[in-house]
Amino acid sequence: MYKSLSILFFVLIVFTFQSCNSGPEPLVVGNDHCEFCKMTLTSKKYGAEIVTNKYKAIKFDDIKCMMDYIKMDSSIKINSKIYISDFAGENNLIPVNELVFLASDLLRTPMGGNIVGFSSIDSLKKMQLTFKGNSLNWTELQEKMR
Repeated sequence: MYKSLSILFFVLIVFTFQSCNSGPEPLVVGNDHCEFCKMTLTSKKYGAEIVTNKYKAIKFDDIKCMMDYIKMDSSIKINSKIYISDFAGENNLIPVNELVFLASDLLRTPMGGNIVGFSSIDSLKKMQLTFKGNSLNWTELQEKMR
């Protein structure tokens, strides 16, 4: 009997920890909505996501929307993980401190933030040939968006 209870307890613990995904959820174009502007996501390449300390995924269609949302609740920066799509390649969500950003008026992001993220400086430099603009790190981006 004790062996059965031990096994059951172990199985419950395993399922509990598996259900607590601390990483980002994939962005689903045409289905997910931006938490700030309420628009349907039309492209992964401009997307962003905040994962709260309670593992709630808050999705955005533009970095600008995410930054405006953070302005409303400054505890988000402290208590959450923030991810932004890698503009190049597969548009995977990457932690913000691993990205470099390009700000260019030639970019046409969904809500006019005109900022995108890159997981490598080489990808950013290639894109700068087409979209002239400034490169920023996460700290500089936060200052720019204040």
